[in-house]
Amino acid sequence: MPGAPPQHPVAFRSLTAELAELVRTLRPAAIPAAVRDRARLLLLDELGAGLYGSTAAGATIVHEEARARCRAGSAAVWGRATRLHPTAAALVNATQAHAFELDDYHPGAKLHAGAVVVPAALATLTEGHGLDDLLAAIVVGYDVMIRIGLAMNASATRRRGWHLTGLTGPFGAAAAAGRLRGLDRDALVRAFGVAASCSAGIFAFSREGSMTKQLHAGRAAEAGLLAVELARRGLSAPSQALEADDGGLLAAVSDGAESEPIRADLGSRFELGRVAVKPYPCCGSVHSSIDCALAIRARHDLSAARIERVTVHTAALIDRQCGFPYEGAGGPLEAQMSMRYCVAAALADGEVGLRQFGDARRRDPDLRALVDRVRLVIDAEIDAAYPATWPGRVTVETDSGARHESSVPEPLGSPGRCTRQMVERKFLDLTDGILEPRRQAALIGLLDRGDGETGPAAIIDSAVAFGP
Repeated sequence: MPGAPPQHPVAFRSLTAELAELVRTLRPAAIPAAVRDRARLLLLDELGAGLYGSTAAGATIVHEEARARCRAGSAAVWGRATRLHPTAAALVNATQAHAFELDDYHPGAKLHAGAVVVPAALATLTEGHGLDDLLAAIVVGYDVMIRIGLAMNASATRRRGWHLTGLTGPFGAAAAAGRLRGLDRDALVRAFGVAASCSAGIFAFSREGSMTKQLHAGRAAEAGLLAVELARRGLSAPSQALEADDGGLLAAVSDGAESEPIRADLGSRFELGRVAVKPYPCCGSVHSSIDCALAIRARHDLSAARIERVTVHTAALIDRQCGFPYEGAGGPLEAQMSMRYCVAAALADGEVGLRQFGDARRRDPDLRALVDRVRLVIDAEIDAAYPATWPGRVTVETDSGARHESSVPEPLGSPGRCTRQMVERKFLDLTDGILEPRRQAALIGLLDRGDGETGPAAIIDSAVAFGP
């Protein structure tokens, strides 16, 4: 190609190249059946989150901007009568999937893989791909994204103010899309090199409830697809984008990064198996505390007025992330990121669903008063376990002097506490009024289709694409 820079051979032992080799060579038959089944559930879960997210104000703004600057294309925007170029569709769909805090998360890496990887894979999927192609792309996309998050040392990276979904997402999207596009190892390394230059996302959104959080997922999915296309055209990029001593991503964003989480059991153990599904539309770090609060309310039939004090025993990083004073001025996301608000809502209402984050409920004076009676204390045992596991413990003291406590080792929705029925019910609830029953049934039917069957692109497209 005239004017193109020389392409240097890639050293196979670089971290970046090892991940590329996994993406290129993983055989669908080598993926354990339990991991494939989990991938199906997470696919359905993200479709539900993204379809419901089409109603979000922030996602609508992103959709309008994407339509204004991108030409029409073949990729469906979920729940909208729009087709865009795949990079633009991935931007919108990933933003939608992350819009209401409904998407999955990985505890150890503190990131949301599904909101990035699934939209990127589906925007790249063609009629020539089978279901096994899609599931393999999802598995490698999750694995690349999560392993990089683990290598960053999620706690150290988060303490520096980074949002790991935005940092790692371009790699997960590039892995899924690069796999489906059939890139060779050197092209995948270039794609990862480009993805590293698109890695971004600061955590300064919580207290103000800013819409930029959902945009981090959208931009990551868009960046991954762009990286793949630029790599296919021969754009050069650093071959050691992760591990370079001067400017490698791991050292740039973390003081505690290490390579071992990337290499450990690579190709034989898949991090997708540790991903949790959200039963509550709020930050995953508060879910185990919600579980405890709901258990206390159910056992003791407490009214909010009788509660004198609530103590949430938690980790130091959760206190930093979700323990800020709740002011009620930042919209739904402020409440969704607030430990105080979420635990108070669980105790007051006996549920934490989308209604609890609506304007009317957030402004209720009695609920606000209970929020002010919630305090957080650092628990040494929980602090030592987090973020590898996310245990919770809550204590409630009443006006009669009674003291009630509940604890859980891991939140509802974790792999050990998640069923297919839970995921199906969540999907049906989220898509009620958005999808017709036949469209809902078509997507749920993907859970039972044979891995080698063709046509997943047509099934998903016909279910989520509205209009001509």
